[in-house]
Amino acid sequence: EPEPEPEPEPEPELAPEPPKDAAPDTSPDQAISFGEGGDLTIEGGEKLQW
Repeated sequence: EPEPEPEPEPEPELAPEPPKDAAPDTSPDQAISFGEGGDLTIEGGEKLQW
């Protein structure tokens, strides 16, 4: 008798993204880092030019 296929692991739930019109400083849970050249990079792919 063939072995049953293992169930695929459920996808980890992604945290809901903040609204696009929300200011970055109102989302303290976002990781903000300063890259080379003074670029402000917010975790999630957004990049702001100073």
